[in-house]
Amino acid sequence: MSTNQPAVDLLDVGAAMAGRHLDRHAAISPLGWWLLAALIGTPNGLGGSDDELGMPGADAAALARQVLAHPHPGLARAVAVWTGTASEPDAVARLADVAGTGPIPTQAQADAWVREHTDGLIEEFPVAVDPGLAILLASALSVRSDWDDPFEPADAFTGEFAAATVLGTPPTGHRIEVVDTVAAGLVGVHAATAPGLTVWSVIAAPRIGPESTHRAAAEVVRLAGGLSGSARRIPRSELTRGEGHAWTVSKPRGRPPRDRARLPQWSAATTIDLSAEPVLSLLGPALDEFLVPAARPAEVSATQTTVAAFHAAGFDAASISAVWLRAATVQGGTGELALRFDRPYAVLAIAEHLPVLLPAFCAWVADVTPR
Repeated sequence: MSTNQPAVDLLDVGAAMAGRHLDRHAAISPLGWWLLAALIGTPNGLGGSDDELGMPGADAAALARQVLAHPHPGLARAVAVWTGTASEPDAVARLADVAGTGPIPTQAQADAWVREHTDGLIEEFPVAVDPGLAILLASALSVRSDWDDPFEPADAFTGEFAAATVLGTPPTGHRIEVVDTVAAGLVGVHAATAPGLTVWSVIAAPRIGPESTHRAAAEVVRLAGGLSGSARRIPRSELTRGEGHAWTVSKPRGRPPRDRARLPQWSAATTIDLSAEPVLSLLGPALDEFLVPAARPAEVSATQTTVAAFHAAGFDAASISAVWLRAATVQGGTGELALRFDRPYAVLAIAEHLPVLLPAFCAWVADVTPR
């Protein structure tokens, strides 16, 4: 896929994963998990996966290869396939063009791989590695980025986020708006950019939960990208002066209007069990292809560890997704807008210029206590 072709829209896939796992303060990587699941389906193509992968399995596998090969200024990507004695060499060889391969590593070797491919943001492999594993597959994503336009100090919040270190937007360079969405109604939107990355923060009314807010965030990103959808950007002229659920619209006082937003500095570290992910049940036949016939069917487990930090200078995040198998025989208008992200909200980090539109990282921000 050439760089001037539109990215494949998989935002609904990311929103669905967020809805399953981000019901508390946490961060995950939809892209990291999707890459691994799509590549696992490579041997025969994964059937019946349109909903879970956003497209037929064979198409997803081809797209995953393009994502791994596509140059990107900030998002590091890596995949590894480690094999035991019950592995099927021909199936593993099909991934050799995009994945590092070798025997099942020691725990120390796996931890070293994690540190290398997450720029030290994650220290340990999320799986207890032992020689009894038949296959161990992993993907790694990481980014350390500086904002194109750094934040400034800002006044503290009151209420739920009173303990937060608060960041204020600079005079230019940040996106600040109100958008009407199908999933959550009116939402406050902030976006900041770093090389190759846009980080979206979306806050809905207090009665709206995390799942609907993440679906609304997907609508916002789709709207910004000029893709079809029902979300609508609200012109300043349509915003009533006074208080909204997360903003104030006021009359400029003797100066040109300047929209502002205040956001908390936050960080999250999350490990989730992905063994019940819907796509994993569909991967059974494809995963069996990685084992010699006598070792089938496999006992399959999956997990993901993600860290993320949103701070005045930039955005840092990393994620490790892992699937492991044991053989069956083994166990601006008329006013100015001031947004305030002073209670829980959704975050999506989109790696720009990749051939797929799927959050590299997303989070539900509910704990902003300085650490």
